[in-house]
Amino acid sequence: MTLTTREAQLTLNAWTAGALDWYYQGKLVRPGFPKDKLFERFLSKVAIVGDCWEWQRYKNDAGYGQFHSGLIYPSGASMQVKAHRFSLSVRLGRDFLPGMQALHSCDNPPCVRPDHLREGTQSENVRDSLARGRHVAPNALKTCCPSGHEYTQANTYVGPDGSRHCRECSKAWHRAAYQCRAA
Repeated sequence: MTLTTREAQLTLNAWTAGALDWYYQGKLVRPGFPKDKLFERFLSKVAIVGDCWEWQRYKNDAGYGQFHSGLIYPSGASMQVKAHRFSLSVRLGRDFLPGMQALHSCDNPPCVRPDHLREGTQSENVRDSLARGRHVAPNALKTCCPSGHEYTQANTYVGPDGSRHCRECSKAWHRAAYQCRAA
């Protein structure tokens, strides 16, 4: 289901045309781009799914929506922005502070609903994902080293950075290095 006229109007009222003056300030904009129709364009690409407003158009590999807001690179190429970041920055009335990200309270990457988003750091984002049990560390799921030795407590060395190393492979590497030096 797409946004209803009433919901879209309430959002448009919250996102007034003057709210974008800061967004385009000092940036390159595609000539003739209809800035006054930006919110309508944005909301036309959104559908209500449960409690979220999900982006229905192009999404990157991680599932986040991409949006053409009229900004261009100096070369003239169109600049895409992440839809959820655009939604939150319009709600905040400013660009993101350096090093900050848009964090979802709903854990739904295509969601662009402004009240499901907040500004936060990468470490806050990781902390949230760990607390909600959705953080995936691909290497933590591996049970064997690349050579096939099992990661057991006796056969695994954990480095200061948290990385795991196979003791069996490490012994073999040191033996081979010693033999090369001795020869």
